[in-house]
Amino acid sequence: MEKNYAQILKGIPSVEPRAVLYSNILAKIEKIQVLMARLRLALWSTLVLSTAIGFGYSYTYLVRELSSSDFFQYLSLVFSDGGIAMLYGKELLLSLVETIPLFSITVVLFGGFVLLGGLVSMVRDSRKAFYKFA
Repeated sequence: MEKNYAQILKGIPSVEPRAVLYSNILAKIEKIQVLMARLRLALWSTLVLSTAIGFGYSYTYLVRELSSSDFFQYLSLVFSDGGIAMLYGKELLLSLVETIPLFSITVVLFGGFVLLGGLVSMVRDSRKAFYKFA
């Protein structure tokens, strides 16, 4: 059965493609890749802009939370009077842990990581979109 297929396929004349076909296909693929990179660049730019605005608000919220809590007062006590810090170290450490605004710190760190990741992706896609051989 396989020999029959081989004989049938041998009987078909081979057709050579045009010489410019390969270059036309590569040019079309490159054009589509540039278009997709520009689209991703627009999406990343929107994400980075919105994340930067959110990061600014969350950072001001973190500063406000840190100043309204007694975190800096307890922290300054650690550095100003080492004897009290050594004597009441456990209580001071628990007070520091209780006054840290963890939610604000988490939001700021998450926003910062998203912002940095978006910037990296934005730079990568801008290279693909606007520079040849990137």
